[in-house]
Amino acid sequence: MSLLNRSQAPISGDLWELIEEEAGEMLGLNLTARKIVDLEGPRGIEFSAVNTGLTKSLKSEGKTSLSLRESLPVLEIKIPFTVNRTELESALRGNEAADLEPVQTAARELARAENQITLYGLKEASITGIIPGAENSAVKVSDNISEFTGVVTGAISTLKQQGVGGPYSLLLTPEFYSSLHSAYNRGYPLDLRLEKILGGNVVLNPDLKEPGLLISRRGDDFKLIFGHKTAIGYNSHTSDEIEFFLFESFVLKVNGPEAVLPFK
Repeated sequence: MSLLNRSQAPISGDLWELIEEEAGEMLGLNLTARKIVDLEGPRGIEFSAVNTGLTKSLKSEGKTSLSLRESLPVLEIKIPFTVNRTELESALRGNEAADLEPVQTAARELARAENQITLYGLKEASITGIIPGAENSAVKVSDNISEFTGVVTGAISTLKQQGVGGPYSLLLTPEFYSSLHSAYNRGYPLDLRLEKILGGNVVLNPDLKEPGLLISRRGDDFKLIFGHKTAIGYNSHTSDEIEFFLFESFVLKVNGPEAVLPFK
């Protein structure tokens, strides 16, 4: 039996496509942490851990030496949501006002969880996160665009001096980006100005707590490795409602903690 139980759901292929399209649009807008890391997989539902190459010494007796291979366990995320049957069928008939908010809410919740775990980690899952594991101290920034571009240029210089090449991405909160944009009125688009300095892209992330962070995109520093790709499954149903769930499994492997510089 498939983990997603889709064959047991009392809906047609067209309705599955409708739900997937609704969720996919919201996920595409909100899974922004994926834009600053390397993506691998999916490796399958059986994938349960990733090798770190490290060992942990255990208690030894006499000349016998014991050590334990260390690995990072894969984290599973499952978010249930319930949709009214009548609303689903109405949407399939072309009703653009059909209430599919539960699908969108679940997609936003999954994106928020993945973003926060990628950025800030999850101790219980042995995931450090990009920002807590950063080796560089945070740099203070101003929402004055003339000062901010100088800070970004200086931050890039700091990473280069440490041997961390580009291109670079800049992750910003929507609020901080908006304040920067308001302070800049010379006509040339702000994101294009910043991207020219970075050699990479500017990404807005509503789940970022700091104003922003600079991260190298040279590759292999931060890997989001998926076991099961993001998918929708079926839980149960009544005569009026159907309960689905969003599911994915992944692990974040940090190879280059020196490749990121947070702002404060």
